[in-house]
Amino acid sequence: MTHQVSTRTIQRKIHKFCKHLRIAPKKPYLRPQYFEWRLAFAQAHRHWTIKDWAWVVWMDESAFELGKKVDWVRVWRTPQEKWNFENLAVKASWYGGHFVRRSWMEQAPWICGHHCLLLMEDNAPIHTARASTDWQDWHKIQKLDWPAHSPDLNPIKNVWKTMKSQMSKLYQPQTVEEL
Repeated sequence: MTHQVSTRTIQRKIHKFCKHLRIAPKKPYLRPQYFEWRLAFAQAHRHWTIKDWAWVVWMDESAFELGKKVDWVRVWRTPQEKWNFENLAVKASWYGGHFVRRSWMEQAPWICGHHCLLLMEDNAPIHTARASTDWQDWHKIQKLDWPAHSPDLNPIKNVWKTMKSQMSKLYQPQTVEEL
């Protein structure tokens, strides 16, 4: 004998166990080795001053999708279970594009000479492309040794998040020109 149960009845039963439908936080998958690299980086730079960090040029890339709203993954969980692995929307990234020459590369040596800037890039394929690394070597651009998979340490990530949020709220561009 089968019984039909409404969706609302199921939701009420789940709520009895303090489970609520929540948006899963998006976090990159981190291997234990990445935690060690992050800790080593933090310890090596813990005595840096604001003046030291002022010479760092922060670089990053981001993908903007046209005509789509941000998708959210929802999971049933208690407030205390927010950061449990099974409640995260684990993401992986892949870059299949080509190297794009950035205008800063042409201007950087004249900003304050060849040796004062310290470039911070993550290890995304676009930053490790031969054209990029060859240019940096040719112009003697020093690079900050950044731990792999550490996007949360880069302040530019906050800019991308804000831009994407504003784009989805205010207007959905349909062409590159509108973007």
